[in-house]
Amino acid sequence: TVSGLSLSWAREAQTIASADLLVLPGSKNVAADLDWIRRRNLDSAIAAHVAAGKPTLAICGGLQMLGERLDDPYGVEGHAVGLGLMPYRREFLPAKTYRHGRYSFCELEGFWTPLSRLGFDGYEIHHGFTHAAAAQPAPHMRPALPADGGWQRGNLLALYPHGLLENPEAFKALFGADTPTLDDVMEGLADFIDGRFPREVLMSYVDRPSPLAGSPKWRIETSP
Repeated sequence: TVSGLSLSWAREAQTIASADLLVLPGSKNVAADLDWIRRRNLDSAIAAHVAAGKPTLAICGGLQMLGERLDDPYGVEGHAVGLGLMPYRREFLPAKTYRHGRYSFCELEGFWTPLSRLGFDGYEIHHGFTHAAAAQPAPHMRPALPADGGWQRGNLLALYPHGLLENPEAFKALFGADTPTLDDVMEGLADFIDGRFPREVLMSYVDRPSPLAGSPKWRIETSP
């Protein structure tokens, strides 16, 4: 836990209205999720949050939602009108981008200033590309990562790479030097379990065969 920090899933507009920081995460289907957002009247709440200058972090599919529109000439995910909060548009292509690497922020401002020039490990997995709606990006939209990896507009930060909040340096830069990392939390959970179960019980699960082994009803697939 982090003192003064709590996390809520927003399914109602009031949850967004009361939030200090809003995160728009990745999406399996951006067009369908945009439709869900509008049916729940969350689009107006998101726009009000951004207009108030409250920090917003959008990641991958969340980034795409913020643009003016999503074009889908090949029928990948479907056409959609974006939230219109960033001056860019998305075009879906059949080929999928897979990238894992090291990312370094440009100089940022406002709430996100502590992340300036900070590096983190992340990955991208998405269809198509995003480009500015005009010939040049609007003056109030600035690069957040090189090579069109992300943009900032006021306190709104939109990124393609996943993994920022799993980075200890980034998490501590935003929420304080004593903020526990994901590794800290997992180690604490492991210690909790280890201290409350006999070792022979835990080890019995290590040697136990998977319930999926040899079953014709299950197939596990992995993407490249």
